Amino acid sequence: MPRDRKRLRRWLLVILAAKLLLLAGTGWWLCATESGLARVIAWLESRDGVRIRVHGASGRLAGPLHVDSVDIDHRRATIHVEGIALDFEPSGLVAGRIAAGGLRVSSASIRVHERTTPPRPAAFMIRWLTLAVDDAAVAELAIETPGGARVALRDIEGSATVTRDEIAFTGVRADAGSWAVAGASGRLSAQDPIAIEATAAWSLASTREVVGIARALGDLDRLVVRAEIVKPGAGRADAELTQLTGRSEEHTSELQSP
Repeated sequence: MPRDRKRLRRWLLVILAAKLLLLAGTGWWLCATESGLARVIAWLESRDGVRIRVHGASGRLAGPLHVDSVDIDHRRATIHVEGIALDFEPSGLVAGRIAAGGLRVSSASIRVHERTTPPRPAAFMIRWLTLAVDDAAVAELAIETPGGARVALRDIEGSATVTRDEIAFTGVRADAGSWAVAGASGRLSAQDPIAIEATAAWSLASTREVVGIARALGDLDRLVVRAEIVKPGAGRADAELTQLTGRSEEHTSELQSP
């Protein structure tokens, strides 16, 4: 009887080792080969709820990776991204964390749709996964709200960590021509609408002669912005932006100076 138990344990260990080897081999194939990349893309494009289409992907999931364009169609937004280059370390996937560096995007556009369904629990990422993006750069970004407001940004740089519940960002800079932000940090919370908490240095006009610090708190239905002016004089401007994801926008502002 003891001999039978030993034999059973031995076979169980052999089966377990075989399964681990198979899992490791599958993971290596998915991350380190172009055919594995194609399989991952096919899986993404087959998901329900969000329509994803990837065009011109080459390289490996473990990097370097290049994608000509990606189209994402969701009930709340339509996203088009071109010229994606990325390198990341997938070994942390077992621990639920992917570290990505050197993300480069030629252009991106985001069109936010009007809400047609009641608010529901939101998520940025699947529950067990964390994505850390370092040294990201987007050459051009255009955002359009359902109300027709459009913001065009260029030369965007920064880092971010994405979990299921929030996107925490730091060191973000962006130029909109007539205004710019630098050293922005804060977080976006996965709610419906998305909650915002951020602080950034800002400047106005092409010569950047008006500069200050801005703090934003609220969500995409009601966002309160408090801007302190430090140059050329000193003062404060408060604004409340409402219904950024709806058909109307209201602005109220107050300027104070000592």
